[in-house]
Amino acid sequence: MPISPANSIDVINPFETRWIRPDAVSYIMSGNNRVSDLLDKILESSSPLQIIGPHGVGKTTLAHTLCADAESRGLTAQLQRGGRIQKGILRNSLSTAGSINIVDEFEQLSRWQQTKAFRLARKHGSRLVVIVHDRLDLPTLTEIKPDVLAMQILASQLQQQHGIAPLVTDEDVSRLMLAQQQNCREVLFQCYDLFHQRHKKNR
Repeated sequence: MPISPANSIDVINPFETRWIRPDAVSYIMSGNNRVSDLLDKILESSSPLQIIGPHGVGKTTLAHTLCADAESRGLTAQLQRGGRIQKGILRNSLSTAGSINIVDEFEQLSRWQQTKAFRLARKHGSRLVVIVHDRLDLPTLTEIKPDVLAMQILASQLQQQHGIAPLVTDEDVSRLMLAQQQNCREVLFQCYDLFHQRHKKNR
């Protein structure tokens, strides 16, 4: 996935990596669902919760959006990746009562680390949300499934925020979702290429 327009295109490609990173876009929920409602559920729960979903569906993007929402309310929130957790950081965070701790790639932690995280959260009254691909024996915060409408909204917003006439349409997104087997990340990569090709053709 290129990180800047190829062949010196004189317009920003809104599907560049810098614009579609999980921490660069807000998670979009279609229908009447809201991310703030999920945050409320986290705050109301006395048990660890899980976010479930396949690769590339937007779990990490949702986690970043939840943390941003929490911080906007003056709450302490932290997102860590299971394969990159630094020694002591998660323990210290989980030992802070009321803190919100989201662990991505939770399955990469050892069984001992997982058990310890659950115990610390319960002992200190902190909130723990784990992101997994396969269901654990935990209450579920949300199970994310590919959402064509949400992807169409995101593609439209990415183009609009740069004042660019839409070169990637809703129909394109629907077709790409089918072609990429509902992998939202791969769809955005394909949108990059499609935008580039059409912009180059229209120059």
